[in-house]
Parts: sequence; C-alpha cells; structure tokens
Amino acid sequence: RLPLHYEYFVNRDTPDQWKEQGFLLLDKVISWCSAAGLYVILDLHAAPGGQSDNAISDYDDTLPSLWESVENQDKTVRLWQKLSQRYKDQPWIAGYDLINEPAWDLPGGTLLRSLYQRITEVIRANRDQHILFIEGNWYSNDYTGLTPAWDPQMVYVFHKYWSSAETPSELQWVLDLRTAENRPIWCGEHGENSNDHFTKMVELLHGQGIGMSWWPMKKFTSIN
Repeated sequence: RLPLHYEYFVNRDTPDQWKEQGFLLLDKVISWCSAAGLYVILDLHAAPGGQSDNAISDYDDTLPSLWESVENQDKTVRLWQKLSQRYKDQPWIAGYDLINEPAWDLPGGTLLRSLYQRITEVIRANRDQHILFIEGNWYSNDYTGLTPAWDPQMVYVFHKYWSSAETPSELQWVLDLRTAENRPIWCGEHGENSNDHFTKMVELLHGQGIGMSWWPMKKFTSIN
C-alpha cells in the first residue's frame, strides 16, 4: 500500500500542470514490486487541500481543505483520471485506495460519497477495472452515506489502531458491515502499539478472513 502525495504529480496552485517526476518514481516502484511478485495498492495519502485537519494529509489551515474547495475536489478527480490512464493495464496494481483517512464534518456523508463516485466514474470511463478501496470518514471508521456500494469492484477499508486485538468482538462492527453489504473488507493500516499487538492483530484478522496491510511509515524515536 503505497502512500502518494498529490504534489508529486500536480502543482498545488495550478489546475492541470502535471509533473512527470511523480509518475516516473511510481513507475519505478511498480516495476520493483512486479519483479518481486508483489501487488501494489495506490493510496492517495495527501489529497489536494488535505482531507483532514492534521499532518497526515499535509493540511495547511491557511488554505481551503479538500472539502471546502470545489477546485481541490476537481483536482483530486483529475489526478485519479491521470493515474488510471497510465496504470489501467498494469497487472501488478491490485487497486486504488481513493482517499486515505478522511476526517471532516461531512453531514450524512453526502459530499464524501459524491467525490468517491466522481472518481469512480472517471476511472471506469478509462475501461479500468482495478479494485476500488473505499475508506470511511473519521479515519476510516464511519461509513455513513457510503452504503450501499455503487461499484461491483469495491472494497470497504478500515484501520485498526490502539485497541484490543484479543477477540473477534473487536471487529464486530466491520464484520457486520461486510455481512450487511455483502462486500469484502480490508484492514488497510494497523500498527504502532507493540510487537505483541502486531502479532495478535495479524492472527485476529486472518482468523476472520480479512486481508491486511502494515502501515510502513515508522517513528524514529521509539520501537514502533
């Protein structure tokens, strides 16, 4: 699961000035992974304007967020359109994680769903059938407005931090989502607690038939 910052691909202050640097770097990573037999999931980790009000999305509170700017939303759609055009036939890309950890007051989830659907439309217009990984609001935990699914190749994503990994009841809310929507679920991030917690979480997820990805961006000042 490869985290992408939009500024590697398009200028912040202009609508359609594309940077080849980001695409060339991404080409290299995909080639390394394909040579090693590893699937890649492209993760838009920092969307134009920032999808949350913290450092995870590189948010700048002097500028409008993703949710406060139609221009930022349009730029996000165009970025996914470009990524899809370039990688739609790449077999070692498993899919696209459209927006990492949105966290904003979005009543009813209407704006979040609308943006996801716009991105879906431009990807499918490219005849691109890669899986779409859909994260809920509030750091991938709230799926208000995101059901029912709007695409047959869609997976609901959750993240699991700083909570027990002892019993399946810890996952009941997302297991219920999987059952109710008859859609796959996937743990896109977990970690940061301890090595013991890592081990238990992997066992818990595998025991419930849930795929997972580590969050690889580690802190430098502690064991995690």
